[in-house]
Amino acid sequence: EHEGVAGYRIYRSTDGRIFEPVGSSFIPGFVDLSGVAGQTYLYTVVSYAIDGYESIFADPIQAVIGQIYEVNLPIITR
Repeated sequence: EHEGVAGYRIYRSTDGRIFEPVGSSFIPGFVDLSGVAGQTYLYTVVSYAIDGYESIFADPIQAVIGQIYEVNLPIITR
């Protein structure tokens, strides 16, 4: 949560070698609605600054579409 971070770009791979962009987020959270049920994917993320500079890829994580994963959402009150 660095003040220079403008958002996050999320990348997905099926083989761990080629990562394709699948979305972006302005908060540290993302839901992939384009995945295929039963398919295993690797995801990685980069943060980017207002000038477009991207960080290096984060360590990839593996997820299987269709399995239930714990999600922690922030509570926002006004």
